[in-house]
Amino acid sequence: MNNDTVKHVPLYVQCILLGGLLYLCFLLQSAPNNIFGVRPALLVALTLCMGLLYGEIAGGVVGFVSGMLMDLYVTPSVNFNAVTLALLGILCGLAINRLFMNNTLSALVLCFVGSFLYFFLYWLLFRVILGDGGAWIYFYSFTLPSAVYTGAFGVVFFPLLRWFRRHA
Repeated sequence: MNNDTVKHVPLYVQCILLGGLLYLCFLLQSAPNNIFGVRPALLVALTLCMGLLYGEIAGGVVGFVSGMLMDLYVTPSVNFNAVTLALLGILCGLAINRLFMNNTLSALVLCFVGSFLYFFLYWLLFRVILGDGGAWIYFYSFTLPSAVYTGAFGVVFFPLLRWFRRHA
């Protein structure tokens, strides 16, 4: 098949589809569903996978937009999520381009490490530094399970986004 006959999806359509996926993840993350009191942070997993597949700029932009959505919905006075997710998206994009091979195993490792780092920083800032006690109970009952649960969604997002990137 010639390259001339392959039809690519225009960039604006790709952006609209990825924006729709981002919004869908936001809606699902905001829904009151949980397993044992823990919800996955789908926007964190999406940000990490976008950084892994599309590079540091896309990871930073998706992380910033995702973080702003989370900040507007959860913590309106602090821009913790916007800054943290933008940095995590950028770091994942840089790590996959400079340190790791872009394969499923390295993506899963970076998704779990990135989600743990996000939840650890959240715990450190809002439970240890600004908290009112019970930080270790929160760490073991919410932070660790949420990080694992969110990292596991890298298993879903990475192949989905890789397929989309190859076929778009």
